[in-house]
Amino acid sequence: MRSKAFVLVLMFCLSTSTGLFLDSSHESNLSVVDEILSSDSKSSTDTSSWVVSPSNGWTTGGEEITITGSGFLDMAYKNVTSDGEAYTWTTTTANYVTSSGWDPSIGVDSNGTVHIVSSNLDDKDLWHSSYDGSTWTHVKIRDCEFSQNALCKKADLVIDSNDNIHIAYFQSIYDGYLHYSMYDGTSWTNNWSKSNVENDQVSIALDANDRPHISYSRDGYICNAALLSYYDGTSWITVTLDDTSTYIGCDSSIAIDSNGFVH
Repeated sequence: MRSKAFVLVLMFCLSTSTGLFLDSSHESNLSVVDEILSSDSKSSTDTSSWVVSPSNGWTTGGEEITITGSGFLDMAYKNVTSDGEAYTWTTTTANYVTSSGWDPSIGVDSNGTVHIVSSNLDDKDLWHSSYDGSTWTHVKIRDCEFSQNALCKKADLVIDSNDNIHIAYFQSIYDGYLHYSMYDGTSWTNNWSKSNVENDQVSIALDANDRPHISYSRDGYICNAALLSYYDGTSWITVTLDDTSTYIGCDSSIAIDSNGFVH
């Protein structure tokens, strides 16, 4: 008798919870379908071909939904941005040289020219590649092979208001060097260097006066201080942001807001 009562109670609980699940799922999925059809009606007059399967399911995630119909974009090669336009992705090879393209950083100037700075692992050099829309051009920035294990890497690139290119990068010699170089449209010059730098991420940003600010880590046991070096218009100044413990300053990234505050 007790076992029969238990079975009846269990069946009642299951039927009640199942009903709640179906009701909440149905309501949630209806709102999703309505949203999809509403958004599509802005770009297509035919929404009757939409089919969503399944029509109900979990509302807490983990449910796969398949939507079939017409008018879909090929999302593998197109990207719709906030201006409503669909942009097509294209792929081009910047450099076919073996071991090129290490630690790349990219920027686009006001003329639409693409600039990439990267390292070559074989010759240990740092390269500047530019693309004007039809042709790639390659210029060596620096011969970094001071010794067998020397290498310039982890470059970060920014372009200023005059289309000059500024880069900061690490060179693995001695205790590690941080270099800052600039391209004025004609040639590259190395403007500043600092020793005792950790082999880790380097980041560069420009202020409203196009003056460089570089964040990085001091050499030590897996980074041991977060540092900032910047040019004030006359000289370079280095500030220690945090040296309270080890593992400080790794994976550095920098940005400057419209008020000139560094983050």
